[in-house]
Amino acid sequence: MRLRNVLLGLVGQGQRNIVVRLSHATCPDLSELIHMSTPATATSHIEFLTSRGAVIDESAEAPVHFGNPEKELASFTQSAALVDRTGRSCIVQEGADALDLLHRLTTNELISLEPGDACFTVMTTERGRIVDVLQVVHLEQGKLLLLSDSTGGQQTIDWIEKFTIIEDSAIRDGSTEQARFAVVGPRALELVNSAFGVELVRGRSSEQGDIILVASQWADCDRVDVVTPRTDSEAVWDRLAESGAIPAGDTSFQAARINNGVPVAQHELTEDSNPLEVRLNDLISFTKGCYVGQEVVARLDTYDKLQKRLVAFESKTPLTLGAKLSSGGKRAGIITSVSPLVIGGTYTGLGFARRDFWANGTVLEFDGSEVTVKELSESSPFS
Repeated sequence: MRLRNVLLGLVGQGQRNIVVRLSHATCPDLSELIHMSTPATATSHIEFLTSRGAVIDESAEAPVHFGNPEKELASFTQSAALVDRTGRSCIVQEGADALDLLHRLTTNELISLEPGDACFTVMTTERGRIVDVLQVVHLEQGKLLLLSDSTGGQQTIDWIEKFTIIEDSAIRDGSTEQARFAVVGPRALELVNSAFGVELVRGRSSEQGDIILVASQWADCDRVDVVTPRTDSEAVWDRLAESGAIPAGDTSFQAARINNGVPVAQHELTEDSNPLEVRLNDLISFTKGCYVGQEVVARLDTYDKLQKRLVAFESKTPLTLGAKLSSGGKRAGIITSVSPLVIGGTYTGLGFARRDFWANGTVLEFDGSEVTVKELSESSPFS
C-alpha cells in the first residue's frame, strides 16, 4: 500500500514542526508533471539513476558519483547537492499506544507530540547503547512515521516488537515503497522552494499529494529531504535537478558528512557507542523519566563518565578504516569512517578518541603513521 499524506519532520533540541498541507491546486503544474511524466511501468530505480549519469556501485546498488566527485563535493558548501537516499529506513507504526510505547523506548520526550509534530530521538539498549537514531513524526492520532538513515528498518522493527506485549501497536517497513532524496547545501531551501512553489524554512514540512518535503539543519548545512512514491521518483528528481540542485553520489556525500562531523549507522551510530559519545545530547530529555537505557545515560552525564568521544582525524598519509590508534603504547582510539576524497593532500576521517587523547591537536599513531585529532563542534549533527 502506498504511503499517503505522510508528514516528515527534522527538528533538533526538542523543537517541533507543523504540517503545511498543500492541495493540488496550490501547485497544479507539479502534479501534472508527475502524472504525465511517469510511465505505467516505471524503470527500476537504478536504471533511472544510470540514465541521469550515475556511476553505480552494483554491490550497494547506489550511485558512486555523477562524473566529477570533487565538483559534487563543492556543491555541499557552495550551492546544493542532490543525493539519492532511497532504501533508508521508513517505518510506519500504528495503534492507540504507539506514541506512548516509543516514548518509553527512546531518549527524547515524545508523549506531548501533537499530530503534525516531529522530533529526533535515540533508541537505546538496556546498557544505553545506540540501536538507531530516529525522526519520529506524529502523522495523525495513532499513526507515526519513523525515519532514519540506517539501511532497511528490520533491526528497529525487531527492537520495538521486543517490547510490545499488550500495547495496541503494529509496525511495518515502508522503505521499499518510497524513493528518498536529500538536497543539502547553502542554497537547498532556495532551490527546493523554487522547484515546488513552497516557502519551507528549517523545521517545517510541506506535502504535495504523495510528495513530502522537510527542511532541517544537517550540521552547519541546510537540508531538505524529499520522500516520494517510487513510481514518481524520476519526475521528482528531474524537477530538483532542473531547479539547480547538483546530482551527487555517495563518494561526495560521505566526504561531506565526514567534513561536517555527522555520524551514521553502521559506522558511529552502533551498539558500541552511547548517545553522549556521538554528541547527541540535544536528543536526550533528562527530565522525562524512564526509558530503556535511561539510568546508564543519566549516570554518564551526571558523573561525567564518558571514556571516549567522537572526533575528526587528519593525516598526511592514508587512513585505514577500523585502525586502532595508540599513544606511547597506550590504547587511544579507533577510526570508524574514512573520507573517500583527499583534499589538498590531507586524508580525513571520523572516529573515537579515548578521554586522555581527545583534546584538539593530539597526535596519535597507527601502523607507523600519525594522525591529528580535530575536535568537532559542540552543536548537534541533527537539528
